[in-house]
Amino acid sequence: MFDKDLGMSFKELFSPLTNRKAIWIIIIVGFIVFGNMLFNEFVWDDKVFILYNPDVHQINILQLFEPSNFNKATYYRPLVATYFAFLYSIFESNTFFYHFFQLLIHMGITFFVFLLYKKFLPQGIAFVLALIFLVHPINVESVSYIASVGNIVFVAFGLLATMLVLNKRITLKTGFIVWLALLVVLLIKETAILFILVLLVGAMFFKQQNIKNILSLGGVIVNPKQTGQI
Repeated sequence: MFDKDLGMSFKELFSPLTNRKAIWIIIIVGFIVFGNMLFNEFVWDDKVFILYNPDVHQINILQLFEPSNFNKATYYRPLVATYFAFLYSIFESNTFFYHFFQLLIHMGITFFVFLLYKKFLPQGIAFVLALIFLVHPINVESVSYIASVGNIVFVAFGLLATMLVLNKRITLKTGFIVWLALLVVLLIKETAILFILVLLVGAMFFKQQNIKNILSLGGVIVNPKQTGQI
């Protein structure tokens, strides 16, 4: 009887698998797997970019967008510097919160991955694949190493843009959010330009009308008389 009840309880935990249940399971698994890194200190580039970097010890947006440790000749990442500046202004050198927010972002991305997979796969398979993404060892550095936060933040905004394109017919408001998200990812990490290619290819394969809407959005913004759906 005990085993039968236990089996029923376990089944009820996942079925039906609502988005709320998925979020809670992702949070629980995420903290179980990565919880031990919440108490790590600054290491390696964390010290260079945050602890010993006066540029992020105050919130000066104009300065953060100028050449600095984050905006070198080989790359331009002002939003990463801005992110660290906001955290330092509140938590200073308390690394717990840097790790905490980084883990939250990773769990949020996992939920986005789940929603994206659900568009093409059965819900159960989509959720299992999302959990594999959550705990995969290849993500350890991006989640646990504070200086690598840009690697997951740009993915979050890139997935947001991708899902908006694949989810519905593009309206002026949605299209603006898509391009804003793409601008954000480019200001976080230059390799995020690949997201633009992924987005356009995805729109061509799954929402062919959206590709025309996205490319024509600039003209709509210039001409404010065009409103509503593109």
